Amino acid sequence: MKNMRMELLKARKAKGLTQEKVALAVGIDRTVYTRIERGVRIPTVDVAIKIASLLGKQVEEIFLPNDVHGTHNFIDTLIPSGTEGLNLNTVKSWLRRSKSKIESGG
Repeated sequence: MKNMRMELLKARKAKGLTQEKVALAVGIDRTVYTRIERGVRIPTVDVAIKIASLLGKQVEEIFLPNDVHGTHNFIDTLIPSGTEGLNLNTVKSWLRRSKSKIESGG
């Protein structure tokens, strides 16, 4: 399974950004970003999309594991209630639509 912590750290350093700069760019406190990067906190969908976009990645490259096993806890925190039974492709599609809405301001 992909390690979110390592993916965030690697992508942030590749862009030459500090945790403070990422936090400011996505509109969160540095301590919140630090907790996300350490794997202590799971970001909201809009924050995950903003972070991924800033780092030049797709949200699933950083925040979704390579395999389907173990994704349910993370996905459950992202997907609104009442949408049980979704498969990973549906989740990816939903994340892309959410990203488009956020980027267009809608």
